[in-house]
Amino acid sequence: MTDSFDTPQNFPYGLAFDGTHLWVMGQVDTTVYKIDTSGSVVDSFAFPGYISPGDLAFDGTHLWAASTHQEKIHQVSTSGVLIQTINAPGDTTSGLACDGRYLWITSNEASGYTVYKIDRSGNVITSFASPGGGFKGLTFDGRYLWHVDATKHMLYKFDREGTVHGIYELPLEGEQIGPRGLATDGTSLWYSNYYDNKIYRIALPQAVTVGEQERRTINFKITDSQSVTLSSLSIANDTNHAFQLENDTCSGQTLHGPDACSFDILFSSASPGTFTADLLLPLFLPGLHTITAQLECTAEESVLLGHPGGLPWVQLLLLCQ
Repeated sequence: MTDSFDTPQNFPYGLAFDGTHLWVMGQVDTTVYKIDTSGSVVDSFAFPGYISPGDLAFDGTHLWAASTHQEKIHQVSTSGVLIQTINAPGDTTSGLACDGRYLWITSNEASGYTVYKIDRSGNVITSFASPGGGFKGLTFDGRYLWHVDATKHMLYKFDREGTVHGIYELPLEGEQIGPRGLATDGTSLWYSNYYDNKIYRIALPQAVTVGEQERRTINFKITDSQSVTLSSLSIANDTNHAFQLENDTCSGQTLHGPDACSFDILFSSASPGTFTADLLLPLFLPGLHTITAQLECTAEESVLLGHPGGLPWVQLLLLCQ
């Protein structure tokens, strides 16, 4: 966690970044506030017309606001003039982001959460299942989409095809966690916290420098009463010998929920490029099941752990230290 500041209204929800300033809208007070990154109010306007507030997005010129229970998305100018209203696909719109050309929204449906890519007239281009549940805010960092899970207090990073590239735990605990809107400048993530009326800033993982080492500690947690025995963890398909497994307290252990163990993934390379390997976690439930999680590192990004999938009561949490 880097810092936080109070929002100008209670129950903040929608959040967007325009390259210089943040824009925030509350779920009760639907005034849209333009604030600097320290929380000082620069400008504001009353939202033009009725809205059931959801997330905000900025397209480079205008703001877009999701109306959660209306299944509508409103385009407004930064001075508060309503430009157009389009229909949103799905049942309950929550997250909203813009990649410069298309809008991305999340919808809570009977079958689960869905991510939709739509044009600015509301036509669906593509869609895929969200990589988790309880989602609220959505943002785009220029390459990846980020989504915040308000129930599990997790951040998911995934590409525009739906492949997960990172799962992160919000560095807060207690009853005051209520993440809603999400915004980024490519270096930091901001999220609005519904219950304590604050905006928090989280530093994104830093770049890996060629010739240096990057270490990540992975916590393996059992999330229900299931008993699990882990055999020997290993790294496979590491053709460039870029990844190492160290400080392994998981291999040979039997865990009972909510037990946890941990291990370190160490990355280093003498040359730039993209490097991948597979982390193998053999589990006895009873019966042998092996989780394969892809490790990926480039000259521009930190080590990332893909979501293992397949066993919903197992969480792998990537903690940057």
